[in-house]
Amino acid sequence: MEHINKQRKPKSKRLRKKLYVGEYSILGFSLKCNLALKNKIQFDVFIDDFLALAASQKLMVGGGGMRNISRCL
Repeated sequence: MEHINKQRKPKSKRLRKKLYVGEYSILGFSLKCNLALKNKIQFDVFIDDFLALAASQKLMVGGGGMRNISRCL
């Protein structure tokens, strides 16, 4: 167990970037919701407000998987 007590050599910037650690780490989560919107205008307002909220929190939003979007159109 001698190797446990040795300090690890710090990783280079290039390696941290490749491994997505430190300042290059990426955190994410998934969000699923059911919306009771009556028309496309309400949907557009919701999306605009949601994106503004995400931007104000310095979050990025990726989309897709909107199976039931035709009900709003």
